[in-house]
Amino acid sequence: MKPDLICKKIGSDIDIDSYLAGLYYRYDRNMNWLFATIYGGLQKAEIKTNDGVTEFDTDGVELGAGVEVGRTIPLNDTVTLTPSFGLYYNQVNFDEADDNVGKHYKWSTIRHAEAEAGVRLEKQFERGKLYLKPSIIRTLTGNDKVKITGMDEADTYHDQTLGRIEVGGRYGFTDAFSGYAWGNYTFGSDYQATGAGAGVSYSW
Repeated sequence: MKPDLICKKIGSDIDIDSYLAGLYYRYDRNMNWLFATIYGGLQKAEIKTNDGVTEFDTDGVELGAGVEVGRTIPLNDTVTLTPSFGLYYNQVNFDEADDNVGKHYKWSTIRHAEAEAGVRLEKQFERGKLYLKPSIIRTLTGNDKVKITGMDEADTYHDQTLGRIEVGGRYGFTDAFSGYAWGNYTFGSDYQATGAGAGVSYSW
């Protein structure tokens, strides 16, 4: 009689701090707009399995770009509704890493693209604005493998359809200088993530 083998999937928590800088361009005409951006920076990732056994950290160099188009529809003097569609691409080169149980990790260059369709509800104040944006996202990945000592290659991402809820705001310190902040929750059948960011921008 052969004993039964029980295979259990163990999830992990990944905390990533991103430090990015870039340029953007926005074009507006007749309530229609186009927004394009390029950026680069660093990612610092800390990974820990949910059972608490394995943990390690690694750094990565990130490059990305995106383009989004939309139409702003005024609902009244201070509230607008903006349907939009965006395409985004980024790639990350992570350093090799070793965990606390002796396994070695080596990543391929991670290439990740997203197509996002959403609707943004925005409230304008005297010097700032707040918004809520639900959206649907389709992810496309490529060359997203990681080699782990003693194991077959594993995927870091896979193609999937996700939902996202984002809230954020912007405050204008001057006509050209402003600050912004946002937070979002992204979810799918076997995926969930939270993100937040803040920054400043200058336009001329």
